[in-house]
Amino acid sequence: PGAGTQITNNWVKLVSERLLLGTSHNYGVSGSVIAVKESEPATRNPMVDRVDSVDANSDLIVVAGGTNDWEHDWTPFGDTETEVGTTATKYTFCGALDILCRELITRFPTKKIAFLTPIKRDYNSANSFGKTLGEYADAIKVVCGRYGIPVFDMFNEVCINPYFTNANGAAPRNQSPQYSLLIPDGTHPSEDGHAFMASRIFGFLNSL
Repeated sequence: PGAGTQITNNWVKLVSERLLLGTSHNYGVSGSVIAVKESEPATRNPMVDRVDSVDANSDLIVVAGGTNDWEHDWTPFGDTETEVGTTATKYTFCGALDILCRELITRFPTKKIAFLTPIKRDYNSANSFGKTLGEYADAIKVVCGRYGIPVFDMFNEVCINPYFTNANGAAPRNQSPQYSLLIPDGTHPSEDGHAFMASRIFGFLNSL
């Protein structure tokens, strides 16, 4: 949860309980991004720089991010095809994804690693780099696919959409029946929204 929202039963807690995990750690930080902004390297707690904070004894590592990179135009998007291995830079979204995948596999070579794409929000809008949130979700799938890391495509498959577009392609607020129940500010899920997400994330992780 972000923007100061206090969710007691968030999806991490709910999924951990349902999977009967003995111990779970939530390393989520409100407003966190995947990539590093070169001019502000310590700002917004970039995930690519936090791999070492994950418990070395972890058996399952789940990464959920990307929505703040898109919203805040945090770093250039980069290129999923050219930013690979030694050419990747943590100062673009695609490059940071590549580095994050490699570092996770290096640190946890025999453990289960999985990514979740962001859920839908005002997904028809493009940020200052001309990219939609859906394109960020697609980049996660492409880069993780390069390393054989499974991805749950929350953007397309979790069945949460706070906006229904009209005939002109605009996305008016409050038009979706799910808006007030599951995602009342159009961005952050409610407790019901977290429970809705958790049921689907559980199925994905259980299949691993």
